[in-house]
Amino acid sequence: AKGSRREGSTLAAGEVPASRMLSGISRIFTPCYSPHHFSPTRRARRPQRGCTSGRRCPPTVLAMAMAEGVVDARFAPGEDIGLTIDVPFPPPIGPKLLQRPADEPLGKCLGRMKATAEKGLKKRGKGTKDDVGEVTVRLEEPDGTAVADDVPNSHAWRPQHRLVVSPIASFRVRVDAPHVAAVAVAGRPIVSYPLVPVGAGLRFCEDDDLEWTWYADDDVVGVDRAYTPTVADVGRVLSVRAVAAEGCPPAEFRFPRAVAPAPSRPAALARASELGERNEGALRVMTYNVLADAYSHTWKELYPYLSDEVADAEYRLLLAMEDVRVASPDVVALQEVDKKWYDTFWVPQMRAAGYVPAGGLTEKTGLTREGCATFCRGDEWRPVRTEETGLNTPGPMPEERDTSDWVSSQPHLADALSKVNTVAQLAVLESAAGDSRAIVVANTHLFFHPGAVHLRVMQARWLLRHADGLRRRWVEAEGGGKEVGLVGKEVGL
Repeated sequence: AKGSRREGSTLAAGEVPASRMLSGISRIFTPCYSPHHFSPTRRARRPQRGCTSGRRCPPTVLAMAMAEGVVDARFAPGEDIGLTIDVPFPPPIGPKLLQRPADEPLGKCLGRMKATAEKGLKKRGKGTKDDVGEVTVRLEEPDGTAVADDVPNSHAWRPQHRLVVSPIASFRVRVDAPHVAAVAVAGRPIVSYPLVPVGAGLRFCEDDDLEWTWYADDDVVGVDRAYTPTVADVGRVLSVRAVAAEGCPPAEFRFPRAVAPAPSRPAALARASELGERNEGALRVMTYNVLADAYSHTWKELYPYLSDEVADAEYRLLLAMEDVRVASPDVVALQEVDKKWYDTFWVPQMRAAGYVPAGGLTEKTGLTREGCATFCRGDEWRPVRTEETGLNTPGPMPEERDTSDWVSSQPHLADALSKVNTVAQLAVLESAAGDSRAIVVANTHLFFHPGAVHLRVMQARWLLRHADGLRRRWVEAEGGGKEVGLVGKEVGL
């Protein structure tokens, strides 16, 4: 019902959830007595009803109408495991996920499914060797004809076919249905700070294809993908549920802490107010070192004013994203972006704010998983070409041949540069309005060491060369504007 937590999925007429299918499994396999009601000694001495031989009678298989359900077959072309089959077996078997080659004969697949069902049923006897009855498995066409065992899985599993596992259940086959395995949300729940969930284990769908429902405690508070907590949510616990398709199981994420009031940030708002109104035709570029968690062990010395609460990524990144929204730049160039936060925080948050990636995450070379990421306003600019380059050598550029020869003649300098893992990200952005405006943006994090000014000067020079080379190649190939933008931590143009 609207305004309260709901089931999250519906089934076709006549179908029931897997949790209810065969809930009366004990009524199918009924022994002469229940061994769970008496001690071992009493069981050995107790007369068995309906049995006069003095020995324990075998279980009796009773007739029962099979339950109905849906089995999902999902194909993955080009992968070794080309087919996954999600079978919602009822208790005591439980749901099973089978991974089979797409070119495997159907008979082999059904044989494995039969063995899985029989094994699950035998567990009901807690290790006894009771005969649980004959289980048969067949795949039927819509008219009830059995699909031949030699047909490959890729041709056997088709919509509206039916999987019959007798005497357990009958399943309607659904092919390549959307699926979401889990949901995660990066960031603390704080008033006025948008939260954007991402799905994990997505199959045949994207995050924006999912049906999202937000709850404060058990009350529905939102039905869009992104949700911004309000004052009314303070003290309540948020959760979000995602459903990929009708009849598919939902995935849910529950925040570990309640919604907190919005923090006071007068200094941040003062910085934003200094930007003033945007002039017509002006390009606003924001460069932001968002501090990679990989270097958090150095923060106490570098930033002694940084409290533990603010240093926490789930809180700190929300503040950084607020800075972006308030400044409203055309281009955002981020440095020290952690790999783990790029997909779970920055991309969904930026997209929710109207920005699109200009390339992916350009990671530094070496073991540290952090790098540069560039975004631009989707309603103003359109990325048309991206490149990546290292900045520890002049690169194969004729204009830098003399510099390259000079570096080679300085052994200590050449050795120092060989240990530098600086990378740069370059992108050509065209105006989304369709006019002739176009720019080249370069984003990098120059070498940090205080005593390495000479290295940063060379890196800036090489970066400009790469940006100009991209501009010239793009103009020759496509034609367009000649504006060049350089964006980095230390410099901006």
